[in-house]
Amino acid sequence: MKKAAEPIFDTTPQSTGQAKVFKQIQKLGKYKSMTVKAVVKNNKLATFNVFVNMKLGKMMTVKVGQSYGNFGSHDFLKVPTNATNAKNLPTTDNNKKKK
Repeated sequence: MKKAAEPIFDTTPQSTGQAKVFKQIQKLGKYKSMTVKAVVKNNKLATFNVFVNMKLGKMMTVKVGQSYGNFGSHDFLKVPTNATNAKNLPTTDNNKKKK
């Protein structure tokens, strides 16, 4: 769940203040559940949704998510023909030094 939520937290903030708050949520929150929904139409992956539920303290809950989809005739999402040749989801390496 943590690996699924990292790219969502990395791409969502629109200011440095929001980025700091999101880092604190990642650090202090407890991951509770994750929902993944994939819709296949005509043997093509039409939409893909990922939602991660977190709990902060006793009363607050946070739900972060991201949706992917194809537009018109463009096939951005590829469905593997076999589970053994499926590739891992791309991850970002935040530890690389930027030049």
